[in-house]
Amino acid sequence: MNIYEHFKLINDGLERRTRGNGEFTAFKTEFSDEHEAIWQKLIETQTIGGDLDFWYTTLESLADIITDQASIEGGKQITEERAHELVDELEADIYTTKLCKWLANHPDHVNYLTQAITDYGITDGFSALTQAQQLALEDVGHQLVDAISELAQVTA
Repeated sequence: MNIYEHFKLINDGLERRTRGNGEFTAFKTEFSDEHEAIWQKLIETQTIGGDLDFWYTTLESLADIITDQASIEGGKQITEERAHELVDELEADIYTTKLCKWLANHPDHVNYLTQAITDYGITDGFSALTQAQQLALEDVGHQLVDAISELAQVTA
């Protein structure tokens, strides 16, 4: 199974659920053996960044981007290199309240904020938060691509 096929299975295996006053993304409670193998591999990366809601949302967005891009490019052969390039398509929130909520969701997110300020010299709050979340998206996105690429090599 190639990278595209794995991300297609991920897309099929995710669903939106309601918790409290909001929605979140999670794996479906019942899925195929193929989903099980992917889920087991991805579960290893969930501890990265610690914020599971962010992790699942990033996974969902990345799976959408990769499967959409595969259909645009007219084929189902998305290479590992191309999948890493597509991580750049992930976009940070544009609303300050959502960015602040993201920052508050996990203590590790402040590390991304610090990196945004120090590495990019950002001096206004909104831009710093946006860049911090973009750094987190890229970090998690690349780790997800690495995990799926590794799994694709095993199942090829």
